[in-house]
Amino acid sequence: MKKIIYSITVLFLYSCSSKTTPESTEKLALPVIELKQINTETFKEYPATIEGIMDIEIRSRVDGHLIQLYVDEGTYVKKGDPLFKIDDLPYLEQHNHARAELTASEHALINAKLELDRLVPLIENKISSDYELKIAETNYKIAIAKVTQTKAAVATAKINVDFTTIKAPISGYVGRLPKKLGSLINRGDLEPLTSISNTDQVLVYFSLSELDFIDFKETYEGNTLTDKVRQVPAVSLLLADHQLYSEKGKIDMINGRFDKTTGAITLRAIFANPKAVIRSGNTGKIQLRIMHQHVFSVPQSATVDIQDKTFVYVLDEHNKVHAQAIQIIASRGNNYLFKSDLQFGNRIVTKGIDALADGDVVTVIEENL
Repeated sequence: MKKIIYSITVLFLYSCSSKTTPESTEKLALPVIELKQINTETFKEYPATIEGIMDIEIRSRVDGHLIQLYVDEGTYVKKGDPLFKIDDLPYLEQHNHARAELTASEHALINAKLELDRLVPLIENKISSDYELKIAETNYKIAIAKVTQTKAAVATAKINVDFTTIKAPISGYVGRLPKKLGSLINRGDLEPLTSISNTDQVLVYFSLSELDFIDFKETYEGNTLTDKVRQVPAVSLLLADHQLYSEKGKIDMINGRFDKTTGAITLRAIFANPKAVIRSGNTGKIQLRIMHQHVFSVPQSATVDIQDKTFVYVLDEHNKVHAQAIQIIASRGNNYLFKSDLQFGNRIVTKGIDALADGDVVTVIEENL
């Protein structure tokens, strides 16, 4: 089928040249350039979402009323700084009760030990029975277990008291504060108290289509994807205002599978964020640099599209033009890049191609790229 389309195209170009007019017998003077293979690079842009290196939801581990807010939205906090205070009076009372229970159990243990010590010589002198000794030993063991139990209750109560002061688990920026003073806080609340984002570094996620991913794998050397990722040069981030972010990033992760819904695979790049100009939730575009080895660069104005093909007019040694299809692999500025060799040489007409037909002879005006 492709051969038929190409034949029709050539016949069309030939038929145009076969119409003999007074003008067509004159040679056209047109600018011509000689193409040379070059090594160059292009950039592809992919929409991206941005997250902090750590985004942590802050939730309460105890129930109670919110009685103190130590921070405001957007505040930078350090790890360990207090954020919220939950009413601790009920938990202090539980702690006091547990301590009292511990004191009582410790005294009960002393009593059990005294009783055991009292019975031992009586048993040796056969004054008391073995049954009484066994009961005393059992009571002593129960008293030991009770002390252990109440110590655990004291520790648990102390933990709950400590949990009433909610502290920052990481350093970063505080998010929204949906809860206000006096709000009843429950451990099972769906909405967190806030979030903290550490943006010293940011993670930028973007996706490649299946075809782009195949090109990606073929571009870089390596036996495994991990090896190939190490060869990928630094990537750039285009922010929402279309300004390039000052820091360069490095791709450090490729997802293990394609998304069934989108047919794309996710990659991740990591960027330093020393000036904190990027926050979690920002969007942008990743600029992925692609290297092209031994390619031709041709001005787009020197090409013509016929059906689904792109043609250039190539000059043979007799300065006769021939329409030849090229396979475009990328665009760079106002030029197309292609790899296919040209059949009749590397000289092409750059302007006035609308007046050309296949087989025309032109007068060459040398032009530099």
